[in-house]
Amino acid sequence: GEMYRMRSSYIQLGNAVDWAIYSLTLIFVFEINILGYIPYGPGCNLDLPLDSNGNLENCWMWPVGSALITSAWLNLLKYFTQLPFFGIFLIMFGNILNTMKKLSLLIFIFIFAFG
Repeated sequence: GEMYRMRSSYIQLGNAVDWAIYSLTLIFVFEINILGYIPYGPGCNLDLPLDSNGNLENCWMWPVGSALITSAWLNLLKYFTQLPFFGIFLIMFGNILNTMKKLSLLIFIFIFAFG
């Protein structure tokens, strides 16, 4: 519907993020084997080989899942900014996050320079 109606103006960063979240969620939930070789599935069975620290080397499902939950939550907050009651609070939260991003860059520079 929306892709057909908007045609070339549909291709934007926000829509690409939506599609990436949806497709990675399907891969995570249904364990779709895209590359042909994904050695460890959900739960990362402990019978599989461990690295030198005793951790599973290629347990990819849970880091991907946690990144998906975080990005889906931020995406939901982006859509909530259009609601009149939540909008102003989320815009303020976005301003605070931008300020923290700038501050963390400055702190990283000082730690790298003097650390």
